Amino acid sequence: MQNYYYSGQGSLYAAERDPTTGKAKGFVRVGNVPELTMDIEVTKFEHKESESGNRLVDLTLTKEKKGKFKFKLESLTLENLAMGLYGEAATVAGATVAVENVDIFTLPAGKRFALAHPDVTGVVVENAAETVTYVLNTDYSLDAKNGMITPIAGGAIAIAAAASDIVLHVAYTYAAYTNMEAFTSAVSPQRWLRFEGLNTVDGTRVIIDMYKAQFDPLTNYGLIVEDIASIDMSGDLLADSLVLSGSQFFRQRNIGA
Repeated sequence: MQNYYYSGQGSLYAAERDPTTGKAKGFVRVGNVPELTMDIEVTKFEHKESESGNRLVDLTLTKEKKGKFKFKLESLTLENLAMGLYGEAATVAGATVAVENVDIFTLPAGKRFALAHPDVTGVVVENAAETVTYVLNTDYSLDAKNGMITPIAGGAIAIAAAASDIVLHVAYTYAAYTNMEAFTSAVSPQRWLRFEGLNTVDGTRVIIDMYKAQFDPLTNYGLIVEDIASIDMSGDLLADSLVLSGSQFFRQRNIGA
């Protein structure tokens, strides 16, 4: 038999599964994946005879079959993060806020206070009675991209010694942005994973379909890093009862160059 040496690269795709048919509802490439592995595990029951005095194993029964997957992902889109954080990514349309209450708590000066939205323009800051309009860079500074207001020491935004906070009325317009809320789903997400690989040894192709991949929470989400950030994604390969022939876990197909 001729040796088949393998050194792989390729692309990983994910698709939501139709809950009724189990079919993939359209694959989306997850981005650059420098590492991808699968593990197949079995749990065995071992029976030992009790006649010879040696307690020899004379029977093994396979009690459980399961699979695991793991990959490192460098494309940190909000959609990818949502898979590993049991969340949902969405686009927030830009709009105008007529009045937003912003609580300014006891200074010292230098505290920053967040608006409900980032990337703001046309900001107007007033007192709660809307009788005083505060002056940018005199009474407060503005980090428009991050949506942050900072009262300036000596400016007109002041808190009496006995007061715990004051309320500002802020009006502004914000641009559209993408948003991801983590752990909004009570169950871990399931995806059909498809690997379309290239054997760089001989140019042949490999296709692996993992029908029912259930994700664990992501790990290694590095927010401050020296190199390219990545996350580690892993989970279980579940048996798909909707697959009526062949393996219910995964299949691999090799294609000529």
